[in-house]
Amino acid sequence: MPSRAAEQKPPSSVPVASVIQHVRVARLVGLRGCLPGLRQPAALVDFQLMEPASNEAVQVCNRIAENAFGDLPTLPPFPEFARRPDLEFVVRAAWALLQKARWPLFDPLAILRPSALAEDRVRLVFPSLHDRTQGIRLALNVAVKLLHDVAAQSAEENAAVANLKAQVKDVRAYAPSGMNTLNFLEAAHAQGIPWARVAKNVYQYGWGAKGRWLHSSFTEATPAIAANIARDKRLTSIVLRRAGLPVPEHLNVTTVDEALEAAEKLGYPIVVKPADLDGGVGVFTFLEGSAAVRDAFTAASRFSANLIVQKQIVGEDYRLQVFNGEVFWATHRKPAGVTGDGTN
Repeated sequence: MPSRAAEQKPPSSVPVASVIQHVRVARLVGLRGCLPGLRQPAALVDFQLMEPASNEAVQVCNRIAENAFGDLPTLPPFPEFARRPDLEFVVRAAWALLQKARWPLFDPLAILRPSALAEDRVRLVFPSLHDRTQGIRLALNVAVKLLHDVAAQSAEENAAVANLKAQVKDVRAYAPSGMNTLNFLEAAHAQGIPWARVAKNVYQYGWGAKGRWLHSSFTEATPAIAANIARDKRLTSIVLRRAGLPVPEHLNVTTVDEALEAAEKLGYPIVVKPADLDGGVGVFTFLEGSAAVRDAFTAASRFSANLIVQKQIVGEDYRLQVFNGEVFWATHRKPAGVTGDGTN
């Protein structure tokens, strides 16, 4: 997405006034270190303020953002926001979008007022991921464009709400992936443990000789061989079976006909799922009959070409977390379901 709203060519039906800019991201720089008083890597953002947007336009923008994200965050009471409600909207909407995208916003928004800063500029400090600032830039660009579109009366509210919701996925692509990493980062921040992004989803916690690298819940002590085997359900079954542990029967399949043949051989109910994915992606359970197997095979094939048909096992599901040879956490996992009388 272009970083300047003026680069967006307006539709021919929109009046010339639509090219007027009100707020522009003039400069965005990621810092690898932390600024005084802050404990998280930061991004410096310079906003250029031009002709103020009308209060009516800002009210519409806030309504659109609230319909998309719920209650917008409360920002620090900077005088700059009181003077320019359109700037406050841009920052609030971008912050809400980052929150929805699971961006690590542990430090509060801060402001810098260097004497050399031009009168039409405001410099804010966003919590960031060292030099990985694309998520912040994208969120700000989305908010700026919405402001300009609404001010130019070229935005339909329902479409604008849908567009904001759709942008969450794009911003999330730059945030820590998975569910574990952000929780670890937040816990480290709360305990005063410094952290830094190393590469992709690998983060370092602590500095120097005591620093440790984590990739989600994988630590430096996680055996690479075991991890690689665990990513393949077929290999995992072989290893567990050889260790004397019971595992459900499964058959590898590459076509619908093979899946149907495997289901008849194993006996219903059966499960169709990818052999090389986790997190429940592409898994279809309690399948009965050829029609259900056909549909499940087609759907699972969208996620992976390596599929297995497995005998359905009924029972309780527990997940154990082990660290240094000791179980420190156990989870009883219950499948999602709805209980009702068919009416209420």
